[in-house]
Amino acid sequence: MLKSLRARLSVMVMLLMALSLGVLGVWLTTELRALLALIVGSLLAIIYTQAVRKPLRLMAEVALGIANGDFHRRADVSGPTEIRQLARALNNMADNLERELHRVQVTAEKLQAVLGSLRDGVLLIDNRENIELINPRAAEMLGFNVEVVLGKRDTLLLRHPELSELLRQARREVSACYRRILLGGQAVRHIRAAVLPLESKRMLIVLQDLTEVYTAIDIRRDFVANVSHELRTPLTSLGLMVENLLRGALDERDVAEDFLRRMAGEIERLTEMVMELLQLARLESGQEELRMGGFLAGELVQEAVGTIQGLLVSRRQNVVLEGEPELSLSGDREKLKQVLINLLDNASKFSPEGSTITVGLREHSHEVDCSVKDRGAGVLPEHLPRVYERFFKSSPSRGGGTGLGLAIVKHIIEAHGGSVYVRSKLGEGSTFGFTLPKKSEMGSI
Repeated sequence: MLKSLRARLSVMVMLLMALSLGVLGVWLTTELRALLALIVGSLLAIIYTQAVRKPLRLMAEVALGIANGDFHRRADVSGPTEIRQLARALNNMADNLERELHRVQVTAEKLQAVLGSLRDGVLLIDNRENIELINPRAAEMLGFNVEVVLGKRDTLLLRHPELSELLRQARREVSACYRRILLGGQAVRHIRAAVLPLESKRMLIVLQDLTEVYTAIDIRRDFVANVSHELRTPLTSLGLMVENLLRGALDERDVAEDFLRRMAGEIERLTEMVMELLQLARLESGQEELRMGGFLAGELVQEAVGTIQGLLVSRRQNVVLEGEPELSLSGDREKLKQVLINLLDNASKFSPEGSTITVGLREHSHEVDCSVKDRGAGVLPEHLPRVYERFFKSSPSRGGGTGLGLAIVKHIIEAHGGSVYVRSKLGEGSTFGFTLPKKSEMGSI
């Protein structure tokens, strides 16, 4: 306000000087009057320029700040009318830009949140096949670093030629194209890739990970094959023995009794397999109820050892309990006893005669750890992730059972809120174990 008043006073002073000179001009010559008019006009121009230049300079600074992203700066609305109008227009523009920037930022945050939470991978490719947008899931599938690949095409072309070919096909046909591709790495992934042309000439790529689906298909196929194989062997034996009995072996008492004993063994094996399959089906479907209770872990181990004492004696093996036998467990006593029996039976079968099996009981901050260590040949590293699968046997030498015991162990422990594990070193034996929370929740599987 003071600056504006000072400028106006200066203008008034100059006007008064002009008037005074006009009066004096009556007695001056024409040349002197022109010279005085020029001087007065120059002084007026200088004063007006000084009054306008500073606000314009400030507005230029504000405009430069806005151009650099500082939308909080505003111009000072003062000075002549035209300057004030220009300042208001600049401030209005800054307000509009700030509101629009906020809207764009909110929209970008929403889009980023949506893309980041998608289980599918999403890429946006421009007409030069540069990567304009990629979400974390797509980067993880393709083995990319999000910050590195943006704006590049060579990465996609060189690493994933199948995907690049599908991209070109969609561009040629101007229609959506689909293909199942395999992505390597630590584990092969089955990916369903969809490439969709957009009106802007960009291409949208959607990657859907179907590995779990194909894994389930493989497991089902393996399950059917394993069941068929496990059933075929005893059924074939039974058929041959029945045929021999019908052909005359029945008349030879010793031979007939041997066949009957072997037939009883095969029938027992088939019955055991069927019962374990039924139990697995109940565990997986949630029909097996947990009867929760509290008990000492050491006592449960002793009961399990007593159950397979005959096998241990026949193989001259003994079981050593280490750790904290007085630990308290909460869970279904009979089912956890079955877990220990399966682990001990497994350890006995694959340990040499006369060896020692070690059962460890440890307490951690929020869980109890139980382990069974054998003295066998160990498990190959590539087989470790599959040892708890149904019917999986890492080698023919690990036969003699149904191949369902460890699968039942896994389902029972997971029903108690725990987890299973295996550690093995070739030539030094294996350790199969599980952890349970200190307090299992009551409920059903």
